[in-house]
Amino acid sequence: MNDDGGPDTNFKLVRDVDAGTYYVEVKGYSTTTRGRYELVLSESTSVGDDFYGAVRYDFNVSDDCPGLAAGIAFNGVTESQASSTARAACQVDGGNAGECREGTVTFRGCVTMVYGELPGTSCDVYVYSDDSNTPSLSGVESSALAACRSDGNTLCRIFNNGRGVRISGCNSRAERAKTRVASGNRPSVFDSRTKQIRLK
Repeated sequence: MNDDGGPDTNFKLVRDVDAGTYYVEVKGYSTTTRGRYELVLSESTSVGDDFYGAVRYDFNVSDDCPGLAAGIAFNGVTESQASSTARAACQVDGGNAGECREGTVTFRGCVTMVYGELPGTSCDVYVYSDDSNTPSLSGVESSALAACRSDGNTLCRIFNNGRGVRISGCNSRAERAKTRVASGNRPSVFDSRTKQIRLK
């Protein structure tokens, strides 16, 4: 218990807790202290190392972009597990077992795969990932599409494999981290009668 670790010598509690109902008793420094109080709840987390994703792709299925084979995997316990799952998905999409390991990206946050058509040639492919503590899928998609267009490609778009799977997304740990960080430092809903704080 830190009785003066917050701003203006207010108390501060730091605990790792699961979702649920918690009871908080608040009292002043001495038995004669009286007055109003406000309880503020903030949350923080980071992208852990326990969820991995991978993208594998094969340029040799066809010379043009629509023939590109790719597979994506999320929430692997290890990098090799995620990579193997993505390779299997790439093979289902028509990629060669060996070639589906030539282009591989593993990530803990969010990832996207974008391709565009180069006039007079085949295509360019861009795979962007974000492993930061506050990963943003919209950020990696915007960056990849911008890079595709700046290189002179036309019809830049996020890749969908032959099974209609969009090669873009986040590991679930990353999504939770993004949501919690974005909603941090908000005042809690505190019931003074029951002294309950509900964490969702």
